[in-house]
Amino acid sequence: MAQLYQDDDVVKQDLIKAANYYEKLVTRNYKDSREQLTAIIETLEQSKGTLDEIDVTDEKLANFQQSLDMEIITVNSSKSLTKDSLTASLNRFKLYSNKYNASTGSRIKGKPCGSTAYSCKGLSGDDLEDEMDATGNNF
Repeated sequence: MAQLYQDDDVVKQDLIKAANYYEKLVTRNYKDSREQLTAIIETLEQSKGTLDEIDVTDEKLANFQQSLDMEIITVNSSKSLTKDSLTASLNRFKLYSNKYNASTGSRIKGKPCGSTAYSCKGLSGDDLEDEMDATGNNF
């Protein structure tokens, strides 16, 4: 629409309407909208006061210029699968928590491991390595 009003081919040329459309396109960072709006602003400034059919005010020109001065920031979101090392360690711990119980021994003085209610069971180092190879996880 902006180009139609700018070119004077299909509809009667209306640079103010074209500038309004380009102003909206500038805020959406569309292709060459900044260049087109700049060209229209220059044309309107040069023709200010000479063309009676175009109602150009300094306020309109300032508004168009203000939209050109706006910085457009585009944010693209993406799902990040990056985990910090603590989270990764916690996930590995949860994965092996039911398969590996570290032997801590008895807390009762003089009682060896296994002679209390706590069973001091655990996997041997070889069993743990076999389990890690089977699941493809490494510590």
